[in-house]
Amino acid sequence: MSGDPVGIWTGDAYLAMTLQGAARYSIPVSKISKNTTNVMTLSNEKPQKNAKACQAFRLDLTQDEFDREFFGQILEHSDGNTDVLRRQAELLSRAGDHEMALHLDRRLADRCPDDPVVFYNLACSLSMTGLVGEAIEALSRALTQGYNDFAHIEADADLDPLRDLPSFQELLRRRMTDNDLRII
Repeated sequence: MSGDPVGIWTGDAYLAMTLQGAARYSIPVSKISKNTTNVMTLSNEKPQKNAKACQAFRLDLTQDEFDREFFGQILEHSDGNTDVLRRQAELLSRAGDHEMALHLDRRLADRCPDDPVVFYNLACSLSMTGLVGEAIEALSRALTQGYNDFAHIEADADLDPLRDLPSFQELLRRRMTDNDLRII
């Protein structure tokens, strides 16, 4: 039973999920109860029987597609969870939806102004949407805040639009030299 797909009704949204998925997304199994319609619910409310709810119960999605839909539904109702914003931005970027990933990365940068990984991801989204000047600024901020995975920077295809820019090359040269001096 734990791997069988079930519908989850949150009161506002109907989502397809497995009980294993519920555990992965920190939904306490004790909060899930089976009602008379064989639909799992998170409350005592009855799920709406409409076409939209039925379409949410899809077994043809990959894990990433399911996660994007799941987190997207959560964010439609509340964007208070920074971890959900981070995960959704990552999933959207991986799927090639760089405009939407950029939107979420900007929100994360506002919310987490001292997080170097947030600014690195923002630089990647800006780069992939053609905003190369802003991408250089965000990458500079990430490096200033302590991001120092230069091997990842060199391999990350999201930064390819920046590689031939003198400002990108100078930024990396200067930061790598600074980083080498700190190691000595």
